[in-house]
Amino acid sequence: MSCSRAGGGAVARTLTVRAAIVAVVGVGAAVVVDPERSYWIVCAGLALVGLPVGRRDAAVRGIHRTVGTVVGAAAYLALAFLPLPVWALGLVLGGLQFVIELVVVRHYALALVFITPLVLLIIGAATGDSASLPLALERVVDTLVGAAVGTVAALAVRLRAD
Repeated sequence: MSCSRAGGGAVARTLTVRAAIVAVVGVGAAVVVDPERSYWIVCAGLALVGLPVGRRDAAVRGIHRTVGTVVGAAAYLALAFLPLPVWALGLVLGGLQFVIELVVVRHYALALVFITPLVLLIIGAATGDSASLPLALERVVDTLVGAAVGTVAALAVRLRAD
C-alpha cells in the first residue's frame, strides 16, 4: 500500500474537521460582522484550510490572503474611480486575469493583489456600482475575519498523514 494511499484517510479527516470549524465559526462570526456576507467569510477561511498543509504553511497563507486582499482593495479603488469605457474595462479585466494566471502558483499574496480588484470590478460592473468604497471595505473586513478563522482552524487541528 502506498504512503499517500495509507495517509489519505487521515488527511481527508483533518481537512474535513478544519473545514467544519471554518464553516461553523465563520457563520457565527458573520452574525456579528454581517450575516448577508457570511459566504465571503467562510470562503476566505476555506481558502486557507482547503489544502493539505501544516500549521505554519496555513498561517503564512492566512497572512498572504490578508495582505494580498488589502493591497488588492487599494488597487481596486485606484482603478474603480477611473472613467473607463466598457472596452477599456474589458482590457483591464483581461490584463488582471492574465497576471493572475502568471503568479498564482508561485505567490499567493501577489495573486490576490490582482484577484481582488478583478472580483470587485466585476461585482461593480454587474451591480452598476463601479466605484464603491464600502464594497472594498467589506471585502477587506470579511477577508480579515475569514483568514483569522481559517488560521485558527489550521492551528487547532494538526495535519496527520498516518
